[in-house]
Amino acid sequence: MDNQDKNQFEPQEKSVETKPTQSKKPKTWLIVTAAILAGALLMGLFGGLVVLGYNSIQDNPRKTSAELRASRKKDKKKTKETEETKETKATEETIETKDDVTPTPVPKIKQVDVKPGEETEWTVLVYMCGSNLESEAGIGSVFMELMAEQPSSENVNIIVQTGGSYRWNNANPAFDKTAVQNVDIPNYALGRYKIENNKIRELGEVELASMGSADTLADFIKFGKEKFPAKKYMFVMWDHGYVEPYGCMQHEELFYNDQNGNTININDLDVKHLEQYTNDNLTLPEFREALEKGGVEFEVFGFNTCLSSSMEIASAVAPYGKYMVASAESIPAAIGLPVGYIGYLNEKPECDGYELGNQICNMYVELIDYYTPFLSDDVKENFTKGTMSLIDLSYMPEMETYYSDILKEIFMSSYDSKHYAGFQTYALSCESYGSEGNTAGNLVDLRSFLTNSSTLLNNTKSDEELIKLIDKAVVCKNGPDRFQTYGISFFFPNMNYIKGVRNQFEAQLKLLGIYDDYTEEQMEEIITQYIQQSFDGYLENIEHIDGYYWYASYLAHRFEGYWNIPDSVTALVDQNLDDEHKNKEKVTVETSKIEYEFKYDETGTIYLDITEGKENVLSVEVSCAYFLYMPQYNTFSYNLMGTQVVEETDEDSDSYQYKYTFENTWIRINNRVVGCFIVENTPDYTVYGLPAKVNDQYAFIFAQYNKADQTFDILYAMNTDENYGLANNEMYTLQPGDKIEDVYYVLQFNSKHQLEFCRVTTLFDPYEFNDDVQVDIGPAFANFNDNNNVLISFIIRDSFGNSYQTESAVLWYDGDMNLKDVTDDEKYDEYGDLYKTISE
Repeated sequence: MDNQDKNQFEPQEKSVETKPTQSKKPKTWLIVTAAILAGALLMGLFGGLVVLGYNSIQDNPRKTSAELRASRKKDKKKTKETEETKETKATEETIETKDDVTPTPVPKIKQVDVKPGEETEWTVLVYMCGSNLESEAGIGSVFMELMAEQPSSENVNIIVQTGGSYRWNNANPAFDKTAVQNVDIPNYALGRYKIENNKIRELGEVELASMGSADTLADFIKFGKEKFPAKKYMFVMWDHGYVEPYGCMQHEELFYNDQNGNTININDLDVKHLEQYTNDNLTLPEFREALEKGGVEFEVFGFNTCLSSSMEIASAVAPYGKYMVASAESIPAAIGLPVGYIGYLNEKPECDGYELGNQICNMYVELIDYYTPFLSDDVKENFTKGTMSLIDLSYMPEMETYYSDILKEIFMSSYDSKHYAGFQTYALSCESYGSEGNTAGNLVDLRSFLTNSSTLLNNTKSDEELIKLIDKAVVCKNGPDRFQTYGISFFFPNMNYIKGVRNQFEAQLKLLGIYDDYTEEQMEEIITQYIQQSFDGYLENIEHIDGYYWYASYLAHRFEGYWNIPDSVTALVDQNLDDEHKNKEKVTVETSKIEYEFKYDETGTIYLDITEGKENVLSVEVSCAYFLYMPQYNTFSYNLMGTQVVEETDEDSDSYQYKYTFENTWIRINNRVVGCFIVENTPDYTVYGLPAKVNDQYAFIFAQYNKADQTFDILYAMNTDENYGLANNEMYTLQPGDKIEDVYYVLQFNSKHQLEFCRVTTLFDPYEFNDDVQVDIGPAFANFNDNNNVLISFIIRDSFGNSYQTESAVLWYDGDMNLKDVTDDEKYDEYGDLYKTISE
C-alpha cells in the first residue's frame, strides 16, 4: 500500500449513503427526468463550434440561435430561379430579424442585500454555466436539486452562480414539488443562490455577462469570499470541457467570439455571416486570470467538466489551490462530479482537500458500479471506462520542469523521422480520452506515453523523474473497463485530427440541414479558425511552462497550413536550439516518402517489403476487393470487402516484412461476407466497423475481434450518413427484431473503363437481429467463373496521416474455388486507390 492509499477512508467510516450517492434515494422527479438525462449521457463537447442553433425559447426576450440561423438567406445555386424570385422566396422563408421586431422588455434585475456571514469551515463555490446541457436536457436544474437534497449544516456554505444558457428548465413539471422549482433562474441575468436545508435561497441577480469571461468568474469568487468567509474553499467548475490546449470550459449560449476576438451578445451577431462566430469559452489563461483576481487559495478544485484531469489544466490552477479532482475522460451526465461530497463535508467538516478528493473519487466509482447493471451495453461502456483523479497540486512546479523537457524531446523528433513516427506510434498504443465516434481521442495518458516512449527518450532522465512524481501526486480511480490509465493526460492529437475536426463540423451542419450552404473554401476557413483558436492556448501559456514554446513549434510543424506561430516563439526556439540542428532540415512529407516492393507467388501469398520510410509507418492493412465483369454490357465493378490487420512477420530481416495469404475466408455475419473497416487495433483486439442498414437507417455495426481466443463480440451500432459515412456519435445496442441489411461499397465502370458511379448498396435480403446472430471468420465465396476474381493489395498508413495503396495481385479461381492462377493487375491499377475513390 503506497502513501496515497493509507489515508483513504474505509467503507465503514462513510456516513453518507452512496447508492446512489447523488441523493439518499431516487425521487419521483428524478425517475421522471431519467429520459432527459439519457438524451445527454456525456458531458463532453466538441468545443468552439460555429453558431449552430437549438430549439426556440418560450417566453425568452432574447433571440435564439435558431431564430438567427433561420434569418440567413440560403444559397439556391441548384435551382434556375431568377435572382428576384430567389430573393422573394428567401424572404418568405425567413422569420423577422432583430431590426424588424419590437424587443420584449428585459425584466428588472432582482437586487438582494447579502450581508457577510460568520466564518464557516467550508464554502463551496459552484460556477454553473448551463449551456445546452440545461437548455436541451435540464441537467443543470437536476444537479441543483441533487445538491439541495444533500444533508447540510451551518458548517458548509454551498453557493451557486448560474448563466450561459438561454433556457432554464426548473419550472418543468418534471421538477414538481422540488426545491429547484421554487426559485427563478433567469436567462436575462446571472443568478446567485445558496443551497441549504433542502431549499434553494435566492441571493439576487447580476447583470448578464459571459460565463466565459475572466471578470465574470473573478467577481463571483470575490462575492463568495466576502459574503461567505470560510477556513477552506472549494471551487466547482460546472459545464462542458474539451480537449485542445486552450482547455476551454463554460460553453456559452448567449455570448460569442468573432474572428477578431471580440465577445458579442447573441442579439448583436451578423446573421448573414454566422460562420464567423464561435461560442465564448473560458480559456485557461482567462481561468488563471480570474483565480488571480479572485484572491482565494482553494483547498480543492472540483471539475464537473469532461477531460479536465490534464497537465494543461493542473498547471493552470496549481498556483491557486492545493488539490484538484477531475476526470481524464468524458463524464456521464447521470454521475457528473458526485454531489455526495456536500453530505460528506457536512458530516466531516474538519477534512482537508486530500480526504475530500479521495472521497469524491470513491463515490465516482461506486456510482459507476451502481448504475452499470441497469444500462444497455452501449451506454454501459461510457460508464465502465470512466476515470476520476485526485491531483496534489504542490507537485506541479517540479512536474512542469520535467514535462518541459519531454516537450522539447517531442519537438526534436521533427529532425528525426524515426523518432517523429515513433512518438505518434507509441501514443496510439496509450489510453486516449475524448474519442468521437470511431476516432481516437486527442488526450493521451501521460504516464503510459512516457513508459511506451522510453526508447526515444535516451537523451534525458526526465521521463523517469516525471513518472515518479505522477505516482506520488496522482490518485486515480477507474471503472472496471479502464485498465491502463494513471490519472493525468496531455494533449497529443492523433493522426486523423484534421479529418476528425472536419467530420464533427460536417456532422453538425448536416444535422441542422445547412451543410449544402457551405462551400469548400468556407469549410476550410472554419476548420483553420477552430484549430488556430484552440492551439493559440500554447502561445498564451508559454510564460507558465517553458516547454510550451517547444511544443507549439512542434504542432506548427505538424499542422503546417492550419496554424502558424509568431516570430517571437520561433525566436525562443532558435535561441535555445543547439548549433547542430539550427541548419538541419526538419522531417517533411516530401522527404519521408514511403517506398516498397510488392510481389506474390503461385500459392497466392502476397509479400510487402518497405524499403524506405519504414520508420514512418504506423500500420499496414490488407485490402480485398471482389471483381465482377459483365460481358454482355462490357462493364465491370468492384465490391470493396474492406480491410484487415496485417502484423509484421517475425522472420529474419532478409525476408519480406509483411505477408498475407487469402484463403477464401473473410469476416462474416450469419455466414454472409460483409464489408469491414478497421477502427482500432491494439495488441489484444481489433475493432471493425461493419457497414449496414439498421431498420432502414445507414449505420456501422462495431464488432471487436479478440486475438487471444479468436472470437468476435458485437459492441454497438451507430447511425451514419449514406454518402459521407459520418457517424453522429449516438451509439445504441442492437435489439431482437431489428432489421439488418448488409451494405457494400460498389464502384461501377463503363465499357471505356471510366468510373460511372460509386454507390452504397445492399445485395441480400434483410434479416432480423437476435441473440443467435454471430460474427466470425469463415468461407467467403462458394464458386467463381471466368468473369470473377479477387484483388488483394496492402494499405500503408504513415505518421503524416497519408495512406498508400499498393498494386494488387489478382487471384483467379475455378468453379470449385481452387486457386488456378495469380497475375498482375495491370489492367486495373490505372484506377489507383479504390478507397480514396469512395472517400472523394
